[in-house]
Amino acid sequence: MVETHQAAFLEEIQSLTISLLWFRVRERQRRHDALMRVMEERAKSQMMQNVPGGTTGLLVHDVKSIGNGRNAERVDLFRIDTGLLAELRALEMEVAKELGQWTDRSEQKNSTTLTLNDENMADWIKATPAPEQDLVEGAGG
Repeated sequence: MVETHQAAFLEEIQSLTISLLWFRVRERQRRHDALMRVMEERAKSQMMQNVPGGTTGLLVHDVKSIGNGRNAERVDLFRIDTGLLAELRALEMEVAKELGQWTDRSEQKNSTTLTLNDENMADWIKATPAPEQDLVEGAGG
């Protein structure tokens, strides 16, 4: 009886898309691409063209009011978007771990683990739509 429930549970888990390595990696890639587009659009913004570092797309704009009443002054502030950088770094690290390419300092430096073989990678590439295809589909829907 327990074996029957375990088998059914295992079958259900295996049917979930998120349990598939290629799906998790593809979805992280899509989020990474979207964050990179945010950086590219910021870099092209007219406001950022004359700000030191503005054309990198790494800066975020904020406005602060100093003083009050008639003496109030609006001040433009620009700072590095550390949240965006942290998310990009986290996505890159997660994918490297999923693919067996991440090594902690405590692990041996000479050991190499390859989770995907050529056949699996070819299947994954075939199942992953090209970024241009996603943009076209997203624009119409």
